[in-house]
Amino acid sequence: MSEDRCPGSRDINTKYIKPQKSLYTVYYVKDTNWDKQGTITYDIVAANNQLSLTSSYTPKDNAWVTARTSVVDGSTLKSISYAADTKKTKLNLNFGETITGNYYSKETKKIKN
Repeated sequence: MSEDRCPGSRDINTKYIKPQKSLYTVYYVKDTNWDKQGTITYDIVAANNQLSLTSSYTPKDNAWVTARTSVVDGSTLKSISYAADTKKTKLNLNFGETITGNYYSKETKKIKN
């Protein structure tokens, strides 16, 4: 990939990225049987010169939700943060001069930095 098109470059054109929300149904297909597994939503939000993309998966029994959110600079797409909240864990990353973050296990109730 050319360096002039990498995240962080001022040459990136973000005018085609629009805030929107999408909903998809996830199926397991075997032969002619379609078995609904759950849903996925994608939510793009633009605010404060930042873009965030959140993807959320919800199984058909609504027992839990897996959500992942990436936040980037709205002009250059340079990474700012990433967060994931799953059935068993939470992860937070911040992208600055130094990448920092933490990992939390919901099972052991322990956090690692």
